[in-house]
This record gives sequence, C-alpha cells and structure tokens, in this order.
Amino acid sequence: MNGAKRVMTAAAALSLLLVAPMPAGADSSGGSPPTPLQRVVSRLGEEANYFDPSGIIGISVVRLDTGEEATFQGDRWLKAASGLKATWMVAAIRRSGIEAVEPLAVAVFGQSSNDAGGLAIGLGGGLDAINSFTSGLGMKETLVVEWTFGGEWRSSDFPGPHPYLNFTTADDLAAFWRLVYDGWVLSAADTNTFLEWGRIERLPGYPSGLLTRLPPDVWSGVSFKMGWLPPGRTEEDEETGEIVEVDALDTLIGSGVVEVPDGPVYALAIGSFGGTSWPGKVAFVAYAACRIHETIIGEDLACDRPGDPHRVRADTDPPIGGLHSVEGTAGFLEVRGWAVDPDDISGHVLVRFTVDGFWTGSDRANERHSWGGDAFIVDPGHGFGDTLLVELSPGPHEVCAVAINDGDGRDTGIGCLSVVVR
Repeated sequence: MNGAKRVMTAAAALSLLLVAPMPAGADSSGGSPPTPLQRVVSRLGEEANYFDPSGIIGISVVRLDTGEEATFQGDRWLKAASGLKATWMVAAIRRSGIEAVEPLAVAVFGQSSNDAGGLAIGLGGGLDAINSFTSGLGMKETLVVEWTFGGEWRSSDFPGPHPYLNFTTADDLAAFWRLVYDGWVLSAADTNTFLEWGRIERLPGYPSGLLTRLPPDVWSGVSFKMGWLPPGRTEEDEETGEIVEVDALDTLIGSGVVEVPDGPVYALAIGSFGGTSWPGKVAFVAYAACRIHETIIGEDLACDRPGDPHRVRADTDPPIGGLHSVEGTAGFLEVRGWAVDPDDISGHVLVRFTVDGFWTGSDRANERHSWGGDAFIVDPGHGFGDTLLVELSPGPHEVCAVAINDGDGRDTGIGCLSVVVR
C-alpha cells in the first residue's frame, strides 16, 4: 500500500525527548505492522483450533489489484483430494486444446467426477507431464503420485509412496489461480472459458465451502474448485483385499478467484486436513472465506453461525495496537498510533489516553496511519492522531493509551511512552 507520509512537526522552540522503549507492536527497525488482511488470516489460524483442534490448516490470499498477500501455514502440505483437478484441466487445455477439454467441464467442476479428472490427466499428457507443468508455474510443493480413475495414472518421476499420496499447499493453489486469472497461463479467450467453467453450478450436496457464507450477489463472480475426503469412505486393503472404512486423513480444501462486483479481485486457498471433526472443517472453511471477504471489502458480514464454536461468536478477543509517538509541550501533547479489534476488523476502536495515570481524552482509531519512516495506510483506517490539551510541569511524564473492546472482552493497554517537558 502506498500513501503520502504524515510527518509530525513542532515549533523550533518546543523541546521533547522520547525516553521509553518502543510500544508493543512497533518495529524498531522502522518496518510496518501486519496489514489488516494478514492480521485476519493470522487470527483465522488461531480460531481454527476451536473448529477442529488437531487439524492442519493452510490459508493463502492475494489481492490481484494491489498485490497484497496474506498467509497462515501456506507452505504446509495438504492432502489434495480433488482440489488439483483445476490444474489438470489447465494442463489439458495447453496440451490438447480447449475443444478437447470442454466436454469434461461440467463433470469436473459441477460434479467433481473422478473419472473425468482421470481423462483430464490423459489430455494433459499424464502425471509426469502435469507435475512438470505445475512445477513450471512455481508450484514446487504440489505433486500427484497416483490417480486410478479414468485410467491408471502413476508418476514415473515420483513413484512414491508418499504418506499423503497427492498433495499441495495453500500458497501453491492461490498462486495458480492468480497466474491463470492474470493471463500468464492461457490465452485470453481460453482464460475466460476456464473461469466460466469454475462458476458452473454444483450438484446438490457438493461442498461449496468458499461460497456458503458469502453474499449471494458475489457467487457469480467466484470461480473455484473444492476437494474433499470425508470420514466414512472405503477403500481396498492392499494386504487382505478387504474393503475397509477409512476415517483418517480427512481433507477439505478449496481454492479459486473472487471477482467482487465493482470491486477488487483476489485469489485464495483454504484447506483443513487431518484432525477429528469433519463438521468443524466444513464450518471453518466457510467461515474463513467469509472473514477474508469482509476484510477485503471493508464490510461486516456477520460470518459466524449459531453452530460455530462459542469462542468465535462471543466477541471476546481483546483489541491490538500500539502507541507509536508522543510529542508536545507543557500545554499540549500530540499522540499517534493504531488500534483494531479482531472481532470487528472493519470497525473503529475507541482509544483512551492517560497522562501520569489521569484520564486526559479519547480518540477513534479511524485514520490512515504512517508507521515509522515507511508509509503505511490501513483502509478504511485504524490509525489515530489526536492533540491532548494538558498542563504539564517541567520534567518526565508518562502517556498511556488503552484500546476499548467492542464486545465482552477486556480492554487492552497498547503502550506507554515517556516525554520530558523542559
């Protein structure tokens, strides 16, 4: 994000000395704090524990209009299930042409047919050709070892075995959709056709987690692919030949690109793998997609649902922030910093100030904010800057800021700084 620096000035006759260490959240090297999108994604990584306490989570988001990226364990391996079928379709288009691949579109995107996925592998030249294709796109942590539907497909270059068989990462999937959308992989006409395939209506019962909690007016602008392996599925035991129920390595993963009507475009991937709660996975992927969306559009979408863990519905998370600078004289102090409540990322936190322990004033954290020496703008803005009128005697004084919680949780002291008035 770019913006004009806001430089605080004081009259030459005024004297001020900062003697306290940097407040919590500040970067002494002059760097920027996490962006709102990264803060939300990091918090989602923490909240995932309440949906499925033992699962592996991977989240990756990139705004195509600004290049802003956010990730949580985006490099962790996730069992891919059908989540990679979109990449097979693109590889097939490049090798065999759009006309040869189009008959598979409804089966792959609308029904997630495994046999159609196998046919796409064949049109893409086989697993080794597809692995070479995805690697060439920079998807270095994505690999398909075996697929036994629509043909017997096994990799010769990577014969396995691998504990997850076929795997990928959230970072790889988000990067794939970004490259496709930006026109780096297919021609413009083929890109538009492929994205339309990703918008094909899903069959009833098909997990559409990336759409579930988004506003309906956004659905037509979401091109995506889900992959899932729920508990209760069966497979043949290689030693005994018996059909056994599989209740391990469950996975739910979704990735795609979202075109906001008259707004930004972003690519994302959200995966939940392993763990013990399938309902928790389904709820979390939908919840996370909604929270990411509301952060990007700057609106409160009420993403939680009655069945979600109480922890994510109670608005008990404390605000975060930092008091960045204090300057002034015996008659006034200028305070600067930032604050945001994770429970209401689009809201504006009230910040109260004390001087030497006495309440002095308050301000809303609703401004664009210049952090240290680097320009940093939070949109719609979580910075504050206020002038406190206060009579101060010569000598040291302590100025503190407290961010007020918007819900039931505790307020948060976001820093104290000392000034010396001469």
